[in-house]
This record gives sequence, C-alpha cells and structure tokens, in this order.
Amino acid sequence: MTLNIKHFSELTTDELYRMIQARIAVFVVEQNCPYQDIDGTDEGALHIFIREDGSMTAYLRVFEKDAATAH
Repeated sequence: MTLNIKHFSELTTDELYRMIQARIAVFVVEQNCPYQDIDGTDEGALHIFIREDGSMTAYLRVFEKDAATAH
C-alpha cells in the first residue's frame, strides 16, 4: 500500500484518469447525483490517494480554505 500526496501538475495521466473514474462511480452512479465532475477546481487541490497492487483504493482532494482550514 502506498500513500501518495500530489499537486495537480504532478499527477500522471493514469492517476488523473483513475481519480475521475472513482469520483464518477461514487457521486454520479452510486449516489445518483449528476454533476459536472470536470469542474476546474482540480488544479487548486491537493490530491491524496492510496495505490495497492496497481489499483487506486482510496482518493481525496483537499482544498485550502484559509491558512488554518481545509475542506
């Protein structure tokens, strides 16, 4: 299991593809919440994910709200 923390510019094409795939599976399909996933905010987020045996098993994007708060 590998924990990865990257800025948008550091992501590989495969990593970005897997992240978008996971977000669509959870929010659009499972939660039936259609929305525009490519929302222009990925560039400002910190992307945290776990890779295990070549698969992305967990993913989180974090946004800095101010110097002391993230969401």
